[in-house]
Amino acid sequence: MKRLSWVLALALALACGGDDDVDVDAGLPEDAAVDAGFDAGSDAGTDGGSDAGVDGGPPLRVCPSFAEAVQAGTTDALREISGVAASRRNPGVLWVHNDSGDRPRVSAITPAGARVAVFELEGAEAVDWEDVAVGPGPVDGTSYLYLADVGDNLMLRPTVQVYRVPEPEVDASTTVARTTLSGVERLELDYPDGAHNCETAFVDPRNGDLYLVTKSADGVSPVFRAAAPLAAGSTLVLERVAELAFGRSPLVGNPETTGGDLTASGDSLAIRSYTHAYFWWVGESESIGAALLREPCPIPQHAERQGEALGFAADGSGYYTISEGQPEPIWFYARE
Repeated sequence: MKRLSWVLALALALACGGDDDVDVDAGLPEDAAVDAGFDAGSDAGTDGGSDAGVDGGPPLRVCPSFAEAVQAGTTDALREISGVAASRRNPGVLWVHNDSGDRPRVSAITPAGARVAVFELEGAEAVDWEDVAVGPGPVDGTSYLYLADVGDNLMLRPTVQVYRVPEPEVDASTTVARTTLSGVERLELDYPDGAHNCETAFVDPRNGDLYLVTKSADGVSPVFRAAAPLAAGSTLVLERVAELAFGRSPLVGNPETTGGDLTASGDSLAIRSYTHAYFWWVGESESIGAALLREPCPIPQHAERQGEALGFAADGSGYYTISEGQPEPIWFYARE
């Protein structure tokens, strides 16, 4: 596969990177971002295209262009936003949640930052919620919320949980409504190689597969998949489908991953750290594991105090990032 040169990738990454006070060097060696010896073919994509885009698949597309950050709003109502996802059911609504220490609840806000609804998930717990995703689920044609309780700083949890519930309807023109959300399903997830810390979760809109991108101080971030259908009530053993190495070329910057998302069409994937963000094209019949073997595209990442959330707009016209803290800007990066 044809790759960008190391020099060009580094120059692009530095041009798009943040400049906050998080250590972006970390003293790590400048080796490959993806473990080339890893068998990405185990991550079965739609239509069985496990190797598309790597060997004989669609050609590598040019990197997309995104505008620099524009402040869409401010997060006045929540103090530790750790995940953001655009609603598929409610135009003009973003789903967000606090990090550890809050109740098991998710808030609907406008891109300007106004909170319009709060939903408490019935029967759920909140050990360390780290990300939220929107995607398909058991009922065809229904959009689901996935709340990822996957944080594990000490790597002591025997299993982690993701809560799935049909996406509720929200009226963004009303005052804040507080509602208990029933019909919540608990997905129990078990890593095949022991505990991991994790702050990034997304769902493939093409087939409902759930992905977790782990976080580590050394930047080595295995990517795991729970293949659909995702049955509640039993423990799902995750499958390791890729490995990324942040903090070194071409994934330069801070080594700790903090968020990510797939577009509603499933053709675009982004993963961020505290200081940088990266983009991958996903071919129509290509698996996520195969897509991650592509050379990543650096994309803009505004300097943030403790940036942990990234989510694409529902129409794919750009993406949002948000930092923990109160108040904090809601940044939007328009696709050009």
